[in-house]
Amino acid sequence: WKVGSQIPGERDIGKRELRASFVAEGAGAYLFSASEMEVVPTEEVLEIPFIKRNNGFDVLGKDCNAIEVLDFIDNPKFQKKSLAALLLDQKFILGMGNYLRSEVLFCAGVNPESRLMDLDSERKNQLGFWIIEIMKRAYQRKGVTNDLKREQKLKSQGIDYESRRFFVFDREDKNCYECDSIIKRIEKSGRRLYFCPNCQKK
Repeated sequence: WKVGSQIPGERDIGKRELRASFVAEGAGAYLFSASEMEVVPTEEVLEIPFIKRNNGFDVLGKDCNAIEVLDFIDNPKFQKKSLAALLLDQKFILGMGNYLRSEVLFCAGVNPESRLMDLDSERKNQLGFWIIEIMKRAYQRKGVTNDLKREQKLKSQGIDYESRRFFVFDREDKNCYECDSIIKRIEKSGRRLYFCPNCQKK
């Protein structure tokens, strides 16, 4: 947000917990729900242990395309792990969080139990495209990954932020926007995952 503009209110923040805010050169940033924070000089960033040991593909760090992502995910070392687990591995895609995992798998039409080796080239292309698209949407739209027109329509109907921002995440027992089936919740890699059993058939 720009300094002097209206700070997001409680409805905009939703259930997230504000942990820190930063202001510099007329602009500001919010940090929500972080479990650990550290401020370090720019030249020391690459020495942070977490960053040093995780060298996955950085979708947001450069102007990449689906072909580049596909080249990366075609690496043999990734092929046998379930995508539900792989998408949370920071050695695979950097910055892929839990809600992004559910959204990417749904948009790509991939079942959470699938492995990369189970997907044909067309489905892998879809996965590569949606990894980029969903991560950029979340970054550019302040956590909203749902279709923009749908999200705006829901907002105009008075639907709160948390209830309108996702395709499937946190929508257990609600109707799928695409096929009207019921969204299911499962536990994968110790984290909750949401999917449509019809759109994401194994």
